[in-house]
Amino acid sequence: MTTTWIQVWLRRTIFISHVEYLNYHNHHQLCMLGTLHEGGKFKASLPADHVYGMFGLPALESMSQAIVPDYTKGHQSLFQQVARLSVEQQGNLDALSFVQHSGGISLKYPTWVAQWDKEICISPLFHPSNFSRGLYDASRSSSVQTVFSGDYMISTGVCVDSIQTRLESDYSYWSSPELYFADIENHPLLTFIRKNAKAVNKYICSSTILAYGRYLVGGAEGTFHDDDSERAVDFCQFVIELMKAGGESPDSYSDFETETEGVWQLYRAYVACKLWNRCLFRTENGYMGSGRDLLRAGENPKCWCSHVTCYFRNFQLQALCKASNVVLDPTRPRAQMQPGWKPKAWRYSVAGIRY
Repeated sequence: MTTTWIQVWLRRTIFISHVEYLNYHNHHQLCMLGTLHEGGKFKASLPADHVYGMFGLPALESMSQAIVPDYTKGHQSLFQQVARLSVEQQGNLDALSFVQHSGGISLKYPTWVAQWDKEICISPLFHPSNFSRGLYDASRSSSVQTVFSGDYMISTGVCVDSIQTRLESDYSYWSSPELYFADIENHPLLTFIRKNAKAVNKYICSSTILAYGRYLVGGAEGTFHDDDSERAVDFCQFVIELMKAGGESPDSYSDFETETEGVWQLYRAYVACKLWNRCLFRTENGYMGSGRDLLRAGENPKCWCSHVTCYFRNFQLQALCKASNVVLDPTRPRAQMQPGWKPKAWRYSVAGIRY
């Protein structure tokens, strides 16, 4: 009898401590997910009761208004609905902190759904200790646009940093780019190509483009003594590579049809991409480097968070620079031409892919 009463007393003490912990979180943090997490420590005959049993608490008030208890459907769909509501209502990806798929992807759950009927070891996405390297500090207040489609969740953007200032260009690559490309529209190479495109001769041969580029920077002999030579010839080679992609030989005299605006857009995109990759930037979180380094730094999934690599696959994670309507990506240089950009560093990711 004494042993029985001791067991009852211990269970009551543990229960009270759990309730006090839940009340603390509800009144001080109003943490929806934290409440569900603590509820996983209670005994429940049905997995769904780990969610339904929490509906009386203030932190789950909004969720209890959106979810009607229904024991006829499986708890898997309930847990999936909880994760979706959390992302939509809170506007962040905190729900992923409670996902446990370290032993492989579960066949019952999408990878972004927490199993609330089990005790979970939290891996915080936005805990300060996990983001102490400047560039990778994620803002929980950032708006996260998320699209759900069946078992798929596609999250499009958590702001990790903002570019504060653009410094001078990296002179180890180009010297004085402002001198040569301050007025791109009046650049002599572009003027030549546009003039020929407007004239009767609207077809320009690859050899003509290359020869004139050499003439601009080195005189009639084509000696490459000027720093601008590499850029001009690079552009000529760039145009020729486009011709090769179209099935033409770079050494042939086959005609290359070009429209006035098409050439202008091509050249400006080329220059903008080259300049962007070599510009130096300073971000709000103290990161300083070139645009190319900024992109390269995000190619390693661990820079997102070491705890989520189990369900964020390498091919699902990219680091891009994004402004309001400008994608600062060297594979899409035309986006550089849009004015008024205010670049931010965004992390694009896809979660919840079933295998």
